[in-house]
Amino acid sequence: MAGLRPYGGSTTAVRRTAYRLQVDAGALGRTYPRLVPRVPRPPLLDAGLAAVAVVSTAYVVVAVSAGENSFGTAVTGPWWVRALFPLGVGLPIAWRRVAPLSAVAVVVATLTLQAVATQNSPEGLELIFIFCVVSYSVAAWSSRSRALTGLLLMVAGYAVYAALNQDIRSGRSSDEWAGAFFASMIVGMWLIGAYVGYRREEKRTRAATEAELRRAQDAVDEERSRLARELHDVIAHNLSVVVVQAAGARAAGLGDDETLGRIERTGRESLVEMRRLLGVLRQPPAGEVTLSPQPGVGDLASLVERVAGSGLHVDLALTGDLDGLPATVGLCVYRIVQESLTNVLKHAPGASAWVCVEGSSEQVVVEVHDDGPGARGAGGGHGLIGMGERVEVFGGELVVGRSATGGFVVRAVLPRGGAAPVGGATR
Repeated sequence: MAGLRPYGGSTTAVRRTAYRLQVDAGALGRTYPRLVPRVPRPPLLDAGLAAVAVVSTAYVVVAVSAGENSFGTAVTGPWWVRALFPLGVGLPIAWRRVAPLSAVAVVVATLTLQAVATQNSPEGLELIFIFCVVSYSVAAWSSRSRALTGLLLMVAGYAVYAALNQDIRSGRSSDEWAGAFFASMIVGMWLIGAYVGYRREEKRTRAATEAELRRAQDAVDEERSRLARELHDVIAHNLSVVVVQAAGARAAGLGDDETLGRIERTGRESLVEMRRLLGVLRQPPAGEVTLSPQPGVGDLASLVERVAGSGLHVDLALTGDLDGLPATVGLCVYRIVQESLTNVLKHAPGASAWVCVEGSSEQVVVEVHDDGPGARGAGGGHGLIGMGERVEVFGGELVVGRSATGGFVVRAVLPRGGAAPVGGATR
């Protein structure tokens, strides 16, 4: 176990390591199959734009057929072509945000089929309006690849449209310039839509990043409060022992009475000041399960037994010199193992885990390895961040990531005395 190394960077400070966090994908509710897929309802604005497109195109078809002046040219072809044409080019606008690429495809297909079938494509303000709307929409409401696909569809469709338009083929420069202006409007609206979509996505990404940073900071603050509560208990216990021993020695007449008195008074004053500053942190947050007081390396066996009761097979190996560890170091070792096994239960159900704690005269190495899929999703507790905070307190080194032999590994190296410079060393 000691030779395992993950594919990942090492760190001694959470702020030096960018943990890639992802939300658990487990669904909480039950789902039921649908026999008929539900068609998304278009927004009211889009339905209104579609109505304007259909009505204006239908008006041109009827007005030109009746010999009246209109803002467009005739739609040639059989009666059923003229009847379906307004629906084919106008109705897809209703889904310009729900399915923008499909809307572009239907509009281009309708215009292209009419032009190919009749060898005469229509023109008018209503078609300029429709093309500008769908061009903007496919760029603003689609991914980059789908937006580019929509642009290619419109360019290809317009090429067919222009090739079969009698005015553009007439050779008159005014009509050719009008056709070029129509094409430039399509591309221009696509560029505007692409910019709007980029800005929207940028805002969404920034908001998501800020929310994730706030959750990460909350996790760090929570872990620091938990550390403060635990350190409070450790230091309070040790100071109490000093005070009691000094008072006992003084009562028994052992040692210099004045010196023992100063030790006793200083210890009592330190206890009062420490409790005044940290005593409020002794109470855990509402809903947090109360942990056993001051667990350490000696409590790892019972921890493994409790985890095994949850269905996780764990092999524990304690090697080297682990006697006489400072209480704070032993507590840090315990919490690292506890958090690592909890992550295995959450993210690798059915896997097995191996825990190895090796002590030497200078350091303690903690390694937890599992044979799961090797991926970790950070839930609301941000366990890896809290683990990094603990290791940073002791100036140690933390490595997390996928193992070269498969699975996920957590490896922490802690100075035995717990007094290394804050920040540790990065490999």
